[in-house]
Amino acid sequence: MDKRLIWLALGSFTIATEGFVISSLLPDIAADAAISVPLAGALITAFALAYA
Repeated sequence: MDKRLIWLALGSFTIATEGFVISSLLPDIAADAAISVPLAGALITAFALAYA
């Protein structure tokens, strides 16, 4: 298998995993930024759309 394809798959997996890690920390992020959880969720969505 082409090594470039392996690196591409690994990068895609890492980005997707990062989204799940951030979503599990959503209440802590909201509390630290002194914003509501739904607003923090909207910010996470904007962050995820940057990768789309």
